[in-house]
Amino acid sequence: ENAEALAAGLPLQGIDVVLRHGGLPLLVVLLATLLVATVAALVRWRRRVLLGRLAADSSAWSRHTSSLRRHPSRLLAIGADVPGAPGSRAPPRVSVGLPNC
Repeated sequence: ENAEALAAGLPLQGIDVVLRHGGLPLLVVLLATLLVATVAALVRWRRRVLLGRLAADSSAWSRHTSSLRRHPSRLLAIGADVPGAPGSRAPPRVSVGLPNC
């Protein structure tokens, strides 16, 4: 209503726009402001807690553990000469006269 009064060339009414209807509209505006401020504070607090947990956990992680895992190329190189080993694509060897082991 203040913007409408300003556009019409009338003087600004200020807070009287809310107070002319009693104290209830002012109370609603104050409660809504308090609610939004509380939610914003809780979101900021939770974000800081989560970022702190991530920072604490990331310093405990060892970057070298990923290099200690066996890579698929190492697994293929180890089992490539064994017939029927996982990762080999050649058919099983057939030996004549020798029992299959």
